[in-house]
Amino acid sequence: MGAQATLREKALVSKTREWELLQLSANKMQSELKSSREELTTLQMEKTATRDKERVELLRFQTELDATKKQLLAEKKESSRLARENEEIRKMFAKLLLASPGRHWKLSCPPTVCLLLHTSGGEERDR
Repeated sequence: MGAQATLREKALVSKTREWELLQLSANKMQSELKSSREELTTLQMEKTATRDKERVELLRFQTELDATKKQLLAEKKESSRLARENEEIRKMFAKLLLASPGRHWKLSCPPTVCLLLHTSGGEERDR
């Protein structure tokens, strides 16, 4: 029976060592899992921070774009208004020329200058 007890003892020691190795392996895997989870959490936080930063940049860019569009629209309206005014002045100048066929008008000067100079007094008109 002594041999059988020794075999049982050896089997028990072997199973105990196997169990201890399994415990160590499980602890190592749990540690790696915990580390991986922490790394994943860090990566998710970085991704969220990057996404938030990109959203802020996009909003800033969109705001600048909207302001530029608004400014361009205002400039276009102003340009159209000035073009209409310019056309009205040209028409008035043409009417003035047609209404005074006997007068000598200096056609080389711009219409606005002609209107101002030639309607202000006789001296300027004869230049």
